[in-house]
Amino acid sequence: MQGPTLSYKKTDGHMLRPYRYGYSFTIAALSLLSACSAQRDQISGSSFVPTAEPQGSPHNGGPVIKEYAVKSKKIGQIFDLAFDAAKNLWFNSYSPYVGRMTPGGLITVHPLPRKRNSYGLESVNSMAFGPGQNIWFTDFLGKEIGTIDRKGTIREYQPFQKTGYAFTNSLLPRPLHVWVTMDIFDTGYIAEANQRAKVVRAIYLPGYFCYPGPITADKTGTFWIGNSGNCPKITRVTPDGKVRDFAIKAADGVWGIAAGPDGNIWFTAADNPTTNDYVGKITPTGKITTYPITNQADGIALGPDGNWWITMPFVGKIESMNLQGKIVAEYTLPNAINGSQPEFQACLIHRGPDGNMWFGEGARNKIGELIFSK
Repeated sequence: MQGPTLSYKKTDGHMLRPYRYGYSFTIAALSLLSACSAQRDQISGSSFVPTAEPQGSPHNGGPVIKEYAVKSKKIGQIFDLAFDAAKNLWFNSYSPYVGRMTPGGLITVHPLPRKRNSYGLESVNSMAFGPGQNIWFTDFLGKEIGTIDRKGTIREYQPFQKTGYAFTNSLLPRPLHVWVTMDIFDTGYIAEANQRAKVVRAIYLPGYFCYPGPITADKTGTFWIGNSGNCPKITRVTPDGKVRDFAIKAADGVWGIAAGPDGNIWFTAADNPTTNDYVGKITPTGKITTYPITNQADGIALGPDGNWWITMPFVGKIESMNLQGKIVAEYTLPNAINGSQPEFQACLIHRGPDGNMWFGEGARNKIGELIFSK
């Protein structure tokens, strides 16, 4: 079966999930990157305070942001990251390389085993620490999942669709297995893979070309999945495989999703960078509440202070929201551009083993850290 022509930009200018990162860094541009052996680069760090004095600034107990500049030309744009058991920080790149930063600040750049697939260059998409003490990742265009072990050995697997096309998007590690959201031909699935990357279960998700993306799980083991702007909805999958969709208003779909300590699922969505931008909350029964924000958000993660930390890619800001839906702090990255789309300045965000919040800075080729006072 012939698949659709792949594109990194929708004709109306809106981003199509899960291509939200790649479309500003095209396959043609990626092909210009050299395919060399691992390279070592030093990083530079700089601490700074927010440009304003919001509640939560360093002057009244809030975190300080530190940036780490990645100087390797092999790393294209940094959008996702994950810590391994030794507290090394691994980060992705829309190139056939993955980066690692040691706790001491040394960066190494590692080539993927394969450089190309039928659609272009290999690249790492979603990353997370998971079973086997490995970093697990998806390669969206390569229809693959991969692992990075404690020695830094990278392995790639293609357990899904070996013919035609299959897009692996986001993944969620569980204690023994990994769950992956994906499209095979025009149909969405959530697939369960064991530690040998063999598929042991696949659940069909309704809709066509929905590109199911970000995924999380609540305390009951129920999965919650965001979908692209083609099918603006939140999908719930119970442990026994029952699927239900909850429609939302978001022409650009769902970009980030996370389970909250209040028992609800929180997500980021929008029509475009300046229209209908909000953080949403959905209860276990499907009741949705939305909280307006000032610009389109991407990543969302719970901080050590019990608040949500939310990245805003097109204005270079990070906002903090409490569980009542109130913005309590806003931070602006140095030299941030107001209205940088399609270039991302702040991307997915995660809480690290040190209790701080870490995030990729996309086109800025930096890693950001929110340092909380201990």
